[in-house]
Amino acid sequence: MKKTALAFTTSFSLVLGAQAALVINGDMSASQVGTTGNNITFGDVGVGWVAKGGAAPNTTNTAAWRTVNNRLTDFGGAGGNSVGQINAVTTETGSNLTFKFSWTPGGTSPADNLTLEYQVVGWKLGTETPAVNDTMFNGINFGGSNVGAIGGGSARNLISGSATTGINGGVGSQTVTGVADTTAPYSFDIDLSLLPSGFQDVSDYDYIGVRFSDVTGVDGGYISDVSLVVPEPSAAALLGLGLVGLVIRRRR
Repeated sequence: MKKTALAFTTSFSLVLGAQAALVINGDMSASQVGTTGNNITFGDVGVGWVAKGGAAPNTTNTAAWRTVNNRLTDFGGAGGNSVGQINAVTTETGSNLTFKFSWTPGGTSPADNLTLEYQVVGWKLGTETPAVNDTMFNGINFGGSNVGAIGGGSARNLISGSATTGINGGVGSQTVTGVADTTAPYSFDIDLSLLPSGFQDVSDYDYIGVRFSDVTGVDGGYISDVSLVVPEPSAAALLGLGLVGLVIRRRR
């Protein structure tokens, strides 16, 4: 009976322990945004937010997006630009993800309504070893949505399911439309079980990343409170596990 109780407790702990965040610095508490060229590459995995360095009107090689007052703020200038990050999947498992963020468009009047593009992308390696400069998010110097597969594998938009095996493939993006200088929260449940076999669990991927693109290029907009997590088991599910454990103990 003690062994059964111990096994149940251990499995219960593992269920909780498997849940983890897949975004670094989602609360923008760290002030630094990494800068790069026109792409986010394999060498940028795990460093947090990455934006184009030196984009207009920033002539001193500061990032086009910067964390200011716990906000990821767009300083990129006209033409649109992107910011994103990619992290390795380690112990995370589950067929569902919850993606949340808040978006406040720049501008001062209702005529400045802006559209924000966003992507949640998973990369699955093939048989090759990725190189440091292999592109994963293409074209962060503008509001692009193309991605690159690495390691001879594939890259997939986890929301739409669109995939590519190329180095600059279109997998599409999703959009939200906001009102100038008005903050709105967004939350999306991503069901990986709808994707093809071999891509239906977080653990099927080697890397997962998010990207935001300001496609209109109006400065001053900002993103905050970004999270991408495998949801914790619901209270009802945990209660069910507890009841199962009690039944097993009583039968013993």
